[in-house]
Amino acid sequence: MEKRTLLAFILCLGILYLWQSAIRPPHKEKEKTETVKKQEVVSKIEETINPPSEEAFKGEDVEFRHPLFTAVFSTKGASLKSFSLVKYNVGSRKNPLPINLIAEEQGISMPLSLYSTDPDWQKLPVLPFKVVKNENNILEFIFEDSKKTIIKRFLFTKERYEFEIETVIKTKSKNSPSNIGLILSDVTTSGQKPSMFNPGAQENMMVTYSSGKAERIPAKDLSAPIVQKKLYGWIAFDSKYFLTAIIPESDNEPVEIRGMIAGEKLAILSYLQAFPEKNAEIVLKAKAYFGPKLLKQLEIAGHDLNKAIDLGWFGIFAIPLLKLLNLFYRYFHNYGIAIILLTILIKLLFYPLSQKSLKSMREMQRIQPQIQAIKDQHKEDKERLNKEMINLMKTNNVSPMGGCLPLLFQMPIFFALYRVLYSSVELFHAPFFGWIHDLSSKDPYFITPIAMGLLMVVQQKMTPSTMDPIQKKMMVMMPIVFTFLMLFLPAGLNLYMLVNSILTILQQYLFNKTDSISRKVNIRT
Repeated sequence: MEKRTLLAFILCLGILYLWQSAIRPPHKEKEKTETVKKQEVVSKIEETINPPSEEAFKGEDVEFRHPLFTAVFSTKGASLKSFSLVKYNVGSRKNPLPINLIAEEQGISMPLSLYSTDPDWQKLPVLPFKVVKNENNILEFIFEDSKKTIIKRFLFTKERYEFEIETVIKTKSKNSPSNIGLILSDVTTSGQKPSMFNPGAQENMMVTYSSGKAERIPAKDLSAPIVQKKLYGWIAFDSKYFLTAIIPESDNEPVEIRGMIAGEKLAILSYLQAFPEKNAEIVLKAKAYFGPKLLKQLEIAGHDLNKAIDLGWFGIFAIPLLKLLNLFYRYFHNYGIAIILLTILIKLLFYPLSQKSLKSMREMQRIQPQIQAIKDQHKEDKERLNKEMINLMKTNNVSPMGGCLPLLFQMPIFFALYRVLYSSVELFHAPFFGWIHDLSSKDPYFITPIAMGLLMVVQQKMTPSTMDPIQKKMMVMMPIVFTFLMLFLPAGLNLYMLVNSILTILQQYLFNKTDSISRKVNIRT
């Protein structure tokens, strides 16, 4: 890699590192289509989450087992009490525990319970339901009194993390609700603020999606109720690797979003359709997604739920890279091997550009004596110096940017791959071999980043130099700086950098060898 380009590369990585760890710009909320006074929202929320009599009802647990998860529902509000993922664990390797996306200690308003701002319907989260069906991937609850009947069905699909929620409300009086919503709570996989020693961390976010755009609000900002807004889309809470979401059945149906907290982080998706007054049946349909942010699963769920994966500015490149990574994994069943193969493929694709860069650097090195002579001769006349330099470049068919531009074209791919390797749940607890048991975490013994730093030194020795003494001194520090930056990044990213360095050294060696042979032939002829 040409040294000036390498310097730019290091600086870019440093900026990205600091961006992740310290200087990410604060979230700016988009303009809301409808605002509500904070005091009014707080008042309604406090009334909703402190209903009078049914609060004493504890409810009974109802377990539903699925190949991908185990869900425990409660008859209190026909709500979700826990949601444990079968294939994802936390804790030690000897004593793994399934990841539960629902907090063990829930408030009165539990996830997927119903919600309404209407005074006569504020007991919805704590109504005592009964189980009437739990078979054939269908779980059905019912509540009935003199004024209303509420049926709530959960319909599951094999090998999917998404499931359907169908709510049927039959009113027997004139006090039909003006709105009905579903409650969603923050995921329990604790988010962490990015830091110097944990740059890949990510805070938990509330995500709202509307009109093709996803807006991300740090969950910690829900320490006070956010103003409500209307949109056509879905809401979600996400951590770095996991997601809980509620999606209306129709993308064209207006819904209302609000976030609140009263000892608990919640978001509410409310249907705003016109409800009949009396003796009518209201049917509300939605989907829910509780699980890992797997691209394939999110794409199957539809409704652009894959936009919940934040792949940064270069997502257009990141998605194909992630799909290629998964393709290699399907054949070799090891994400470490998949990363190596993806690195080789990228290197082959950019091989012509890299060769062009090496040739340009070599030509620049060959005319260095002439460049220095021109600098010495015209050091007092800048205009003449520039003209002579341009003429020299034209005569020798050399461009000063020829060694830099081909490599700069590769930067978007590098940053896209950076996002893929540090944020993809596919690498979560994915082993490689030996001491690398988790490609999503740092190398526990720092072997790969240190090896990569040593290879950078070798690479510098092999690369032709066209730099002045000051720049050379700076380049001596680059392997140290780069190694420090990589120490706490995921092992998967370090593996990519290590393999890429090996391939770059191999390419440099072959280029130097063929260039040497070519020069000997030219001398003889």
